[in-house]
Amino acid sequence: MKIKRYSKRMNNALYAQIVHSFGVPREVLRDPAPEFVAADILVIEPSAKRNCYTLVTFGMGARRMNVPRELRQPRLARAELVLHLPHDWNFGGDVANSWPAKLLFGVAHMPFREKNYLGWGHSAEIDEAYVRSDLFVGAMLATPSLNGETGAIDCGRTRVNFYEVVPLNIEKTGDGVVETDLSSQDEMRAVSPMLDVCRIDVCDRDFSAPLDDGRWHIWKIHYKRLKTDEQNAYNHIAAYFEWAYERGFVRPPYAVLEGDFRTHVVEKLGGRLLSLYFEGEGAAFTEAYYSEHSDGYMGDVNALAVQTFGENRNKKLYRSEGYLFLPYDKAYRARIMAILDRRFEEWIKEQS
Repeated sequence: MKIKRYSKRMNNALYAQIVHSFGVPREVLRDPAPEFVAADILVIEPSAKRNCYTLVTFGMGARRMNVPRELRQPRLARAELVLHLPHDWNFGGDVANSWPAKLLFGVAHMPFREKNYLGWGHSAEIDEAYVRSDLFVGAMLATPSLNGETGAIDCGRTRVNFYEVVPLNIEKTGDGVVETDLSSQDEMRAVSPMLDVCRIDVCDRDFSAPLDDGRWHIWKIHYKRLKTDEQNAYNHIAAYFEWAYERGFVRPPYAVLEGDFRTHVVEKLGGRLLSLYFEGEGAAFTEAYYSEHSDGYMGDVNALAVQTFGENRNKKLYRSEGYLFLPYDKAYRARIMAILDRRFEEWIKEQS
């Protein structure tokens, strides 16, 4: 079958959008086995604005995928793929033959080989002919979630959608190409869009209960190039755990302290906060309150940072992440305790 390519107009419009959203490509990886389409990969290096590698396919959307008739109205037939890698990713001197690049090549050709289509929320088992990895064996497609990115580009009547490729393990992908439900995407939102070979398996976690992980906040420090100690990523987690411990809400297996609370959270709890650490009213309150919403715990922590530094300083100097600059001292913990006591009392009243 003849290889489809973009028109000159579409080619220029798409490239301009990629440069605007992701940055100027350093190199182009040519599709090693073009079939149906020539899905090259543009490699954008880390920069002051975006502290990560970004790999974007260029050419997959030149051919329409086989989208079911009832889904054609939203113009889902064309797509390009995006994959983020940490700024210190080691390509082994050969980007084209690295498994992240092979992953993109494989996924880009999949809908045409199988006469199917890929879209938001779909997952795909990876063909070992394209990539072999003991860490990830599949991928899910999500909407790009890093700052400044776009979900689609229109050129006349033609729309090309961008999908973020999130590498997954076999438990998450299942067999073949499946369309996941919304709850699965909600689970993946709890994971940084940056590829992390040490990432926890979201399938083994109970997402019906609120939770936190210091690594998510360390990712913010690196991505936004914040000049703060990585230990500060655990401050609010440790303060919450200390409050629950002092009120007798921590289950016995997790209540044997070693060092201060931050050290205990980092070294003994893996830097994570799970609902299973708590019991009784503490567990119910945590499930209701610990979230990123403005009326949840992270909303209160962010409000504390604004109160401390001022809204302008928090936004411009600390890039809206002032909570990562609050010192982990007695005064900080006391302020968090007071907030939590007030929130807990409000929650108790709501239950009566």
